[in-house]
Amino acid sequence: MNTLKFRIDNLKNQNTLTTLVSTLTLSVLVFSTYLSASFWKQLGNTSTACLTFAMLGVFLELAKICAGQAVISSYSLNNRTLKIIAITVLSIFTITSFVAGVGTIAHELKMGKETNLNSNKEVISINNSISMQEQVIANLLQSQHADTIHGYRSRANATLPLIKQAQIDLENLQNKLSNTKIMHNTVSNVVIIFNSLISLGQDQWEIVLIVILGALAEISSLFLLYLNSALKNTGLSKKNTSDENAIFMPVIEDLQVVRSKGSSKELPISVSEYKIITSKLIQGKLSPTQRELKKEVRLGNEKIAKIFARWVSDGVLIKTGRSYKVAA
Repeated sequence: MNTLKFRIDNLKNQNTLTTLVSTLTLSVLVFSTYLSASFWKQLGNTSTACLTFAMLGVFLELAKICAGQAVISSYSLNNRTLKIIAITVLSIFTITSFVAGVGTIAHELKMGKETNLNSNKEVISINNSISMQEQVIANLLQSQHADTIHGYRSRANATLPLIKQAQIDLENLQNKLSNTKIMHNTVSNVVIIFNSLISLGQDQWEIVLIVILGALAEISSLFLLYLNSALKNTGLSKKNTSDENAIFMPVIEDLQVVRSKGSSKELPISVSEYKIITSKLIQGKLSPTQRELKKEVRLGNEKIAKIFARWVSDGVLIKTGRSYKVAA
Protein backbone atom coordinates (compact mmCIF):
# COMPACT_ATOMS: atom_id res chain seq x y z
CA MET A 1 0.00 0.00 0.00
CA ASN A 2 2.95 2.33 0.62
CA THR A 3 4.02 1.84 -3.00
CA LEU A 4 0.52 2.70 -4.18
CA LYS A 5 0.44 5.81 -1.97
CA PHE A 6 3.82 6.89 -3.34
CA ARG A 7 2.57 6.54 -6.90
CA ILE A 8 -0.60 8.49 -6.11
CA ASP A 9 1.53 11.31 -4.64
CA ASN A 10 3.65 11.30 -7.78
CA LEU A 11 0.49 11.52 -9.84
CA LYS A 12 -0.64 14.56 -7.84
CA ASN A 13 2.72 16.25 -8.37
CA GLN A 14 2.47 15.43 -12.08
CA ASN A 15 -0.99 17.03 -12.21
CA THR A 16 0.37 20.19 -10.53
CA LEU A 17 3.20 20.42 -13.06
CA THR A 18 0.77 19.82 -15.93
CA THR A 19 -1.49 22.62 -14.68
CA LEU A 20 1.48 25.02 -14.40
CA VAL A 21 2.71 24.18 -17.90
CA SER A 22 -0.84 24.52 -19.30
CA THR A 23 -1.14 27.98 -17.74
CA LEU A 24 2.23 29.06 -19.15
CA THR A 25 1.33 27.65 -22.55
CA LEU A 26 -1.96 29.53 -22.61
CA SER A 27 -0.23 32.79 -21.56
CA VAL A 28 2.47 32.53 -24.24
CA LEU A 29 -0.05 31.61 -26.94
CA VAL A 30 -2.28 34.55 -25.98
CA PHE A 31 0.75 36.87 -26.16
CA SER A 32 1.78 35.44 -29.54
CA THR A 33 -1.79 35.87 -30.80
CA TYR A 34 -1.76 39.50 -29.63
CA LEU A 35 1.47 40.14 -31.56
CA SER A 36 0.00 38.59 -34.70
CA ALA A 37 -3.31 40.46 -34.46
CA SER A 38 -1.55 43.79 -33.76
CA PHE A 39 0.69 43.38 -36.81
CA TRP A 40 -2.05 42.55 -39.29
CA LYS A 41 -4.32 45.26 -37.86
CA GLN A 42 -1.86 47.88 -39.12
CA LEU A 43 -2.87 47.06 -42.71
CA GLY A 44 -6.35 48.49 -42.17
CA ASN A 45 -7.32 52.12 -42.79
CA THR A 46 -10.78 51.98 -41.21
CA SER A 47 -12.13 50.46 -38.02
CA THR A 48 -13.80 47.65 -39.95
CA ALA A 49 -10.65 46.93 -41.93
CA CYS A 50 -8.51 46.94 -38.78
CA LEU A 51 -10.89 44.50 -37.09
CA THR A 52 -10.88 42.25 -40.15
CA PHE A 53 -7.10 42.12 -40.35
CA ALA A 54 -6.84 41.58 -36.58
CA MET A 55 -9.17 38.59 -36.85
CA LEU A 56 -7.00 37.31 -39.69
CA GLY A 57 -3.99 37.45 -37.36
CA VAL A 58 -5.92 35.51 -34.70
CA PHE A 59 -6.95 32.82 -37.19
CA LEU A 60 -3.37 32.47 -38.47
CA GLU A 61 -2.13 31.98 -34.91
CA LEU A 62 -4.85 29.40 -34.19
CA ALA A 63 -3.86 27.63 -37.40
CA LYS A 64 -0.26 27.49 -36.14
CA ILE A 65 -1.43 25.91 -32.89
CA CYS A 66 -3.48 23.31 -34.77
CA ALA A 67 -0.51 22.58 -37.04
CA GLY A 68 1.66 22.09 -33.96
CA GLN A 69 -0.81 19.60 -32.51
CA ALA A 70 -0.94 17.83 -35.87
CA VAL A 71 2.87 17.45 -35.87
CA ILE A 72 2.81 16.02 -32.33
CA SER A 73 0.01 13.59 -33.23
CA SER A 74 1.68 12.54 -36.48
CA TYR A 75 4.63 11.04 -34.58
CA SER A 76 2.33 8.42 -33.06
CA LEU A 77 1.36 7.31 -36.56
CA ASN A 78 3.59 5.48 -39.01
CA ASN A 79 2.73 7.82 -41.86
CA ARG A 80 5.72 9.64 -43.29
CA THR A 81 3.65 11.68 -45.75
CA LEU A 82 1.44 13.01 -42.95
CA LYS A 83 4.51 14.00 -40.93
CA ILE A 84 6.04 15.91 -43.85
CA ILE A 85 2.79 17.74 -44.59
CA ALA A 86 2.23 18.64 -40.93
CA ILE A 87 5.81 19.91 -40.48
CA THR A 88 5.61 21.94 -43.72
CA VAL A 89 2.33 23.59 -42.71
CA LEU A 90 3.67 24.30 -39.22
CA SER A 91 6.82 25.87 -40.69
CA ILE A 92 4.75 28.18 -42.92
CA PHE A 93 2.52 29.38 -40.08
CA THR A 94 5.50 29.71 -37.71
CA ILE A 95 7.39 31.93 -40.17
CA THR A 96 4.24 34.02 -40.65
CA SER A 97 3.83 34.35 -36.89
CA PHE A 98 7.53 35.22 -36.50
CA VAL A 99 7.28 38.02 -39.09
CA ALA A 100 4.15 39.36 -37.38
CA GLY A 101 5.82 39.27 -33.95
CA VAL A 102 8.94 41.07 -35.16
CA GLY A 103 6.81 43.67 -36.97
CA THR A 104 4.70 44.36 -33.90
CA ILE A 105 7.70 44.68 -31.57
CA ALA A 106 9.44 47.06 -34.01
CA HIS A 107 6.26 49.14 -34.37
CA GLU A 108 5.80 49.39 -30.60
CA LEU A 109 9.40 50.55 -30.16
CA LYS A 110 8.98 53.15 -32.88
CA MET A 111 5.72 54.45 -31.39
CA GLY A 112 7.36 54.64 -27.96
CA LYS A 113 10.21 56.74 -29.33
CA GLU A 114 7.85 59.08 -31.15
CA THR A 115 5.76 59.53 -28.03
CA ASN A 116 8.83 60.42 -25.97
CA LEU A 117 10.07 62.84 -28.60
CA ASN A 118 6.71 64.54 -29.03
CA SER A 119 6.53 65.11 -25.28
CA ASN A 120 9.99 66.70 -25.22
CA LYS A 121 9.71 70.44 -24.45
CA GLU A 122 12.47 71.45 -26.83
CA VAL A 123 10.91 69.49 -29.70
CA ILE A 124 7.53 71.06 -28.97
CA SER A 125 9.06 74.56 -29.01
CA ILE A 126 10.82 73.98 -32.34
CA ASN A 127 7.66 72.52 -33.90
CA ASN A 128 5.75 75.64 -32.83
CA SER A 129 8.46 77.86 -34.35
CA ILE A 130 8.31 75.88 -37.60
CA SER A 131 4.53 76.30 -37.76
CA MET A 132 4.87 80.06 -37.18
CA GLN A 133 7.62 80.36 -39.82
CA GLU A 134 5.52 78.47 -42.36
CA GLN A 135 2.69 80.91 -41.70
CA VAL A 136 5.06 83.88 -42.19
CA ILE A 137 6.19 82.47 -45.54
CA ALA A 138 2.60 81.90 -46.60
CA ASN A 139 1.70 85.50 -45.73
CA LEU A 140 4.72 86.90 -47.60
CA LEU A 141 3.90 84.83 -50.70
CA GLN A 142 0.31 85.99 -50.61
CA SER A 143 1.37 89.64 -50.22
CA GLN A 144 3.93 89.38 -53.05
CA HIS A 145 1.36 87.78 -55.33
CA ALA A 146 -1.21 90.50 -54.59
CA ASP A 147 1.33 93.29 -55.26
CA THR A 148 2.27 91.69 -58.57
CA ILE A 149 -1.38 91.48 -59.69
CA HIS A 150 -2.13 95.07 -58.74
CA GLY A 151 0.95 96.46 -60.43
CA TYR A 152 3.05 97.23 -57.37
CA ARG A 153 6.09 95.59 -58.90
CA SER A 154 8.69 97.43 -56.83
CA ARG A 155 7.02 96.40 -53.60
CA ALA A 156 6.60 92.85 -54.91
CA ASN A 157 10.30 92.69 -55.79
CA ALA A 158 11.21 94.06 -52.37
CA THR A 159 9.28 91.17 -50.77
CA LEU A 160 11.31 88.47 -52.55
CA PRO A 161 14.42 88.79 -50.28
CA LEU A 162 12.14 88.54 -47.25
CA ILE A 163 10.63 85.33 -48.62
CA LYS A 164 14.08 83.84 -49.30
CA GLN A 165 15.27 84.73 -45.79
CA ALA A 166 12.12 83.25 -44.25
CA GLN A 167 12.69 80.04 -46.22
CA ILE A 168 16.29 79.88 -44.99
CA ASP A 169 15.09 80.38 -41.41
CA LEU A 170 12.54 77.56 -41.91
CA GLU A 171 15.24 75.24 -43.23
CA ASN A 172 17.42 76.04 -40.22
CA LEU A 173 14.55 75.25 -37.86
CA GLN A 174 13.90 71.94 -39.60
CA ASN A 175 17.57 71.00 -39.35
CA LYS A 176 17.55 71.95 -35.69
CA LEU A 177 14.49 69.75 -35.14
CA SER A 178 16.18 66.82 -36.85
CA ASN A 179 19.33 67.21 -34.75
CA THR A 180 17.29 67.57 -31.58
CA LYS A 181 15.41 64.34 -32.34
CA ILE A 182 18.70 62.52 -32.86
CA MET A 183 20.11 63.94 -29.65
CA HIS A 184 17.04 63.08 -27.58
CA ASN A 185 16.40 59.77 -29.30
CA THR A 186 15.63 57.35 -26.46
CA VAL A 187 17.33 53.96 -26.64
CA SER A 188 16.68 51.04 -24.31
CA ASN A 189 19.27 50.46 -21.61
CA VAL A 190 19.50 46.87 -22.84
CA VAL A 191 20.62 48.12 -26.26
CA ILE A 192 23.22 50.38 -24.64
CA ILE A 193 24.57 47.49 -22.54
CA PHE A 194 24.88 45.12 -25.51
CA ASN A 195 26.46 47.84 -27.63
CA SER A 196 29.04 48.47 -24.90
CA LEU A 197 29.95 44.77 -24.97
CA ILE A 198 30.02 44.38 -28.75
CA SER A 199 30.11 47.61 -30.71
CA LEU A 200 27.69 47.06 -33.58
CA GLY A 201 25.85 50.33 -33.26
CA GLN A 202 22.67 51.03 -31.33
CA ASP A 203 20.41 50.78 -34.37
CA GLN A 204 21.92 47.43 -35.37
CA TRP A 205 21.62 46.04 -31.86
CA GLU A 206 18.01 47.15 -31.73
CA ILE A 207 17.27 45.14 -34.89
CA VAL A 208 19.14 42.10 -33.54
CA LEU A 209 17.23 42.17 -30.24
CA ILE A 210 13.89 42.56 -32.01
CA VAL A 211 14.65 39.45 -34.11
CA ILE A 212 15.78 37.53 -31.02
CA LEU A 213 12.62 38.44 -29.11
CA GLY A 214 10.45 37.37 -32.05
CA ALA A 215 12.32 34.06 -32.33
CA LEU A 216 12.07 33.40 -28.59
CA ALA A 217 8.32 34.02 -28.65
CA GLU A 218 7.90 31.38 -31.37
CA ILE A 219 10.31 28.86 -29.82
CA SER A 220 8.74 29.14 -26.37
CA SER A 221 5.19 28.78 -27.71
CA LEU A 222 6.06 25.66 -29.75
CA PHE A 223 8.10 24.13 -26.92
CA LEU A 224 5.38 24.70 -24.31
CA LEU A 225 2.78 23.33 -26.74
CA TYR A 226 4.81 20.13 -27.09
CA LEU A 227 5.60 19.93 -23.36
CA ASN A 228 1.95 20.43 -22.45
CA SER A 229 0.90 17.59 -24.75
CA ALA A 230 3.69 15.30 -23.49
CA LEU A 231 2.83 15.90 -19.82
CA LYS A 232 -0.86 15.24 -20.41
CA ASN A 233 -0.08 11.96 -22.15
CA THR A 234 2.34 10.98 -19.36
CA GLY A 235 -0.20 11.90 -16.70
CA LEU A 236 -2.90 9.84 -18.40
CA SER A 237 -0.56 6.86 -18.66
CA LYS A 238 0.42 7.11 -14.99
CA LYS A 239 -3.20 7.45 -13.96
CA ASN A 240 -4.11 4.27 -15.83
CA THR A 241 -1.16 2.46 -14.24
CA SER A 242 -2.20 3.71 -10.81
CA ASP A 243 -5.75 2.48 -11.37
CA GLU A 244 -4.47 -0.94 -12.39
CA ASN A 245 -2.25 -1.11 -9.31
CA ALA A 246 -5.18 -0.12 -7.12
CA ILE A 247 -7.13 -3.07 -8.52
CA PHE A 248 -4.42 -5.72 -8.36
CA MET A 249 -2.45 -4.64 -5.27
CA PRO A 250 -4.89 -6.30 -2.82
CA VAL A 251 -4.43 -9.58 -4.69
CA ILE A 252 -0.65 -9.29 -4.44
CA GLU A 253 -0.94 -8.48 -0.74
CA ASP A 254 -3.12 -11.57 -0.25
CA LEU A 255 -0.39 -13.58 -1.93
CA GLN A 256 2.13 -12.12 0.50
CA VAL A 257 -0.06 -13.21 3.39
CA VAL A 258 -0.26 -16.71 2.00
CA ARG A 259 3.49 -16.70 1.50
CA SER A 260 4.11 -15.54 5.07
CA LYS A 261 1.98 -18.39 6.44
CA GLY A 262 4.18 -20.85 4.61
CA SER A 263 3.41 -23.38 1.91
CA SER A 264 4.45 -26.93 1.16
CA LYS A 265 5.39 -25.98 -2.36
CA GLU A 266 8.77 -24.23 -2.68
CA LEU A 267 9.10 -21.58 -5.40
CA PRO A 268 11.95 -21.87 -7.93
CA ILE A 269 11.93 -18.06 -8.27
CA SER A 270 12.09 -15.15 -5.85
CA VAL A 271 8.98 -13.72 -4.19
CA SER A 272 9.33 -10.44 -6.15
CA GLU A 273 9.48 -12.31 -9.46
CA TYR A 274 6.50 -14.40 -8.40
CA LYS A 275 4.47 -11.27 -7.62
CA ILE A 276 5.38 -9.70 -10.99
CA ILE A 277 4.33 -12.68 -13.12
CA THR A 278 1.24 -13.17 -10.94
CA SER A 279 0.24 -9.55 -11.56
CA LYS A 280 0.69 -10.06 -15.31
CA LEU A 281 -1.36 -13.24 -15.14
CA ILE A 282 -4.24 -11.52 -13.33
CA GLN A 283 -4.15 -8.54 -15.71
CA GLY A 284 -4.35 -10.84 -18.72
CA LYS A 285 -0.89 -9.95 -19.95
CA LEU A 286 0.28 -13.52 -19.46
CA SER A 287 -1.60 -16.60 -20.62
CA PRO A 288 -1.85 -19.51 -18.09
CA THR A 289 0.20 -21.91 -20.22
CA GLN A 290 3.62 -23.41 -19.65
CA ARG A 291 4.87 -22.17 -23.02
CA GLU A 292 4.00 -18.53 -22.20
CA LEU A 293 5.45 -18.77 -18.69
CA LYS A 294 8.73 -20.14 -20.05
CA LYS A 295 9.07 -16.94 -22.09
CA GLU A 296 8.93 -14.95 -18.84
CA VAL A 297 11.15 -16.98 -16.47
CA ARG A 298 12.98 -19.45 -18.77
CA LEU A 299 12.89 -22.47 -16.46
CA GLY A 300 12.56 -26.17 -17.02
CA ASN A 301 9.28 -28.07 -17.03
CA GLU A 302 9.67 -29.29 -13.43
CA LYS A 303 10.16 -25.80 -12.02
CA ILE A 304 7.41 -24.38 -14.23
CA ALA A 305 5.09 -27.02 -12.82
CA LYS A 306 5.95 -25.87 -9.28
CA ILE A 307 4.90 -22.31 -10.15
CA PHE A 308 1.58 -23.53 -11.56
CA ALA A 309 1.07 -25.67 -8.47
CA ARG A 310 1.71 -22.59 -6.32
CA TRP A 311 -0.82 -20.57 -8.32
CA VAL A 312 -3.41 -23.27 -7.79
CA SER A 313 -2.55 -23.42 -4.10
CA ASP A 314 -2.87 -19.64 -3.75
CA GLY A 315 -6.19 -19.64 -5.57
CA VAL A 316 -4.90 -17.65 -8.52
CA LEU A 317 -5.52 -20.45 -11.05
CA ILE A 318 -8.10 -23.20 -11.31
CA LYS A 319 -7.13 -26.46 -13.00
CA THR A 320 -9.62 -27.61 -15.59
CA GLY A 321 -8.50 -30.95 -16.96
CA ARG A 322 -5.06 -30.48 -18.49
CA SER A 323 -5.34 -26.71 -18.72
CA TYR A 324 -5.64 -23.81 -16.31
CA LYS A 325 -7.78 -20.71 -16.09
CA VAL A 326 -7.56 -17.60 -13.93
CA ALA A 327 -9.84 -17.74 -10.92
CA ALA A 328 -12.76 -15.32 -11.11
